[in-house]
Amino acid sequence: MLVGAHNARSGLGRSGAFHSGAIVPNLVVEIQGVDRSSVIMMADARVSLARNNQASTAHLSIKPSAAIVPTVGQSVVIGLGSSSNRLMAGQVSYVTHNRRKLPASPWMESIISVDVWDWLTLFNRRLVNKVYREFGATLDAIVRDVMDLFTSGFSYDSVQASAVVPSLFTIEDETPGQVLTRLVQLNGGGGWYIDPSRDVHWFGPSGETSPHMHSAPQTIAASQGQLLSFASGNEGRQIRNRVIVKGRSTRTLVTVPNDYDGVVAWGVPLEEVTMFHPTGGMVNLGGQIFDHGARIQAPDVGDDIPTVATTDAVANVGDTSISVVTSAAFTGVLGSAVWVTDPTGNLFACIPNFITDPTALPSIPASGYGSIKIEIPSGSLLTLVNSLKPIAPHDGAVVFEEIPQGETARVRVMVEDTTGQTNLAAIEGGDGIHEHLIDDSDATYLDAEEIGQADLDAFADATGILQGDWTTEDMNAFPGGRQVINISGTTDDLSATRTIETVEITFPVTNYLPHRRCTAADVKLAELMVLAGPVVE
Repeated sequence: MLVGAHNARSGLGRSGAFHSGAIVPNLVVEIQGVDRSSVIMMADARVSLARNNQASTAHLSIKPSAAIVPTVGQSVVIGLGSSSNRLMAGQVSYVTHNRRKLPASPWMESIISVDVWDWLTLFNRRLVNKVYREFGATLDAIVRDVMDLFTSGFSYDSVQASAVVPSLFTIEDETPGQVLTRLVQLNGGGGWYIDPSRDVHWFGPSGETSPHMHSAPQTIAASQGQLLSFASGNEGRQIRNRVIVKGRSTRTLVTVPNDYDGVVAWGVPLEEVTMFHPTGGMVNLGGQIFDHGARIQAPDVGDDIPTVATTDAVANVGDTSISVVTSAAFTGVLGSAVWVTDPTGNLFACIPNFITDPTALPSIPASGYGSIKIEIPSGSLLTLVNSLKPIAPHDGAVVFEEIPQGETARVRVMVEDTTGQTNLAAIEGGDGIHEHLIDDSDATYLDAEEIGQADLDAFADATGILQGDWTTEDMNAFPGGRQVINISGTTDDLSATRTIETVEITFPVTNYLPHRRCTAADVKLAELMVLAGPVVE
């Protein structure tokens, strides 16, 4: 296992305050293990640091006089003052030859640009397929297990503990990075990234903890000497106080008629039901929204509950009951409508009544919705089928569209902040409801509840989502760090703590600290706005 390391050292000094023997904060670049700093155009260099399955990148330009041509895939280490004081490391992802003709010369001058991605591509080179069913361990244990099975050359010394224990977590053809990002959501926020030494950092909504975190960035205040500019704003276009999560899907086994009483009575038979809430929730059925009651699940082979009953007489097409040896096979769902099938392909609903008539399955629909369409011979085995029961339109209407056989049925979970809706309604009028949809095809109802609640917690503030954008020489500003903001003595005082999302580092002046353009928020916002005010480099 590799040994993790911090991205940079703290306390390197202030601009213009470097003494004899101290590190000079210039860019250091190693390509394929060879120091190439002397041929890098420092003024054109930039390093962009990010998190949560978004690669950190670098852009470098090589002087025309240099006799080197990097190639895709070569390793790159970028440091500040020393290659051991790493800002970023990764691989060459793109090489561009920028040619231009010199005046009064037939020759072309070539400046080579090199784009570098961190280790994310290497980390995500394999796809993950695995189910954690009643794993009995926390989310960080899943992080480690996925890395052990599907990555190599990476360590997880900086993966922090989580208190969340999922009952079911399904992964289907996802990269390790996508899995870690989903686990961040289930953890209620936070983030992850790969440091230059290939150690994976994964942490919760409060940020990294010692000893894995960087030194805390300096508080943003008017008196902060390394702060070059600061802008903040409240984003109102991304507020949401009702979050809808659509999760895993299955399919209907019969055509569901637009018969309200029948559907409420019999429910809907499905290929699978384990992803739905066991006692009741919502389901998307063919573009329509329904409330469902209990899920009835066919027992697995080897379960104590029998899976079959046996007919003791012929059942004809159109019959409304079937004579069986005993209905005791279905006592596990006694008193509930169940769906059963037989070897000829009939699929129909019935109500077993073990107490009053244990040798019959009465109340079988005679037409359309689960009728007996093919004669069932005596001695046939009847098998329990997965279903949700009852089913009713979510809006309370008694009229809905017919749902064809084979139509998609998806988990649907809705979480909302009714207080936030009331507060927002007082500001803007109406009901104050702002809905947001998250589509996660792997989420069970439990996953969907956790994902929806985490998103709601982050985006439901009726006053808007605070975001900051600033430029600083503070060498401890890194993604994932918790930035304290304390601006007072103005008409728009601000006191807050936000998580740094991105950092872009440039090197405008030789022998002086680089400039860091930082953005921070408690959530990752879509790029819908530009903060007011100039940002001075």
